Amino acid sequence: MLRKKAVEQVLIAEHIFRKAIEDSIPAGIAGIDVEGHQIYVNQAFCNMVGWSEAELLKSK
Repeated sequence: MLRKKAVEQVLIAEHIFRKAIEDSIPAGIAGIDVEGHQIYVNQAFCNMVGWSEAELLKSK
């Protein structure tokens, strides 16, 4: 159980770090799933298209 908790903490820390990096770069980043639905966008991408993250991801 302690190992699972440690792994979860590492994954959370990695996610926070990756999100901070992705939101700090000026390039727009978007991800889609195999069905073509957007599953990820960073703030630069939202600024480029003029839509919020919630608007872009609501169709999934």
